[in-house]
Amino acid sequence: MILKPKVPILALNQTNKNEANIYQFSLAKQQDANALAKVMIKDKIKKLLVYREESSKKETEQFLMALIAELPIKVEVLDQYPQKMKSKEGLLLLGHNNWLMQAVNFPKKNIYVQALTVDESALPVGVKYCDIPALYENAEKQKLKSYQDQETSSAYKRLIAFGHDSWKIAEFIMDKSKSHRIDFEGMTGHIVIEANQITRTPECYEQLKNVLRRF
Repeated sequence: MILKPKVPILALNQTNKNEANIYQFSLAKQQDANALAKVMIKDKIKKLLVYREESSKKETEQFLMALIAELPIKVEVLDQYPQKMKSKEGLLLLGHNNWLMQAVNFPKKNIYVQALTVDESALPVGVKYCDIPALYENAEKQKLKSYQDQETSSAYKRLIAFGHDSWKIAEFIMDKSKSHRIDFEGMTGHIVIEANQITRTPECYEQLKNVLRRF
């Protein structure tokens, strides 16, 4: 940014600063947090309880801070798993999947997790989260499968999808015939490119009995 480049640059990370000719793209935790905050607001949550896995607190800290910044409601971080919840309270569980599945007395509704928690294992019924669609949508899953020679982890699949969208964004930037505003359904979410800015909106899902629902 200090160099103020005269040619377009696609930076595969993000900062709080903007500079002409520099396009910033990443799988920022803030984007997942923003999307999940909108789900909680739509669910009319009045208070959010947060319980975290001790060993993954550093991994989830940035997501939690971004979520708190977006929520116009009270957030309480707990030292232990809540025994019961009141009406209009939500529960955010931050940790890995094996830790999540050890919890007991899951609420019937208003339970949320970070994409970090989701892997190939099952999730409790009622859990909601926001993540890249390439892991869940059939058309995108087939496209993702064509990029890999063998089964890989969810984290690596996200990286493959990120590379796919980065390449597509680069092609859009280089195509001078395109309009000043471009939007498309990418493997990592809905992507909009406008005035040198790139925004990515992930999809949100709810685990129902034997099926995953996008909403």
